Amino acid sequence: MTTIASSRGRSGALALAALAMGFAACAARLHAGRGASPEDLKAADRAFAADVARAGTAAWLRWFDPHGAQLVPGA
Repeated sequence: MTTIASSRGRSGALALAALAMGFAACAARLHAGRGASPEDLKAADRAFAADVARAGTAAWLRWFDPHGAQLVPGA
């Protein structure tokens, strides 16, 4: 049986995960946009989106460290 508290916790966690992925996508765009061609930027966005679709928030952890620095070179 689902309680109100546990459903709020799940929806809150999902909202936080979505926010983190959105932040990561914006950070990737800003980083890739600093001297990258539009094609490189689009390729980085596609690679990140595909990784997140496959692995969820674990993908964010592979692409960025906890302090927001990008770990995947050239993405």
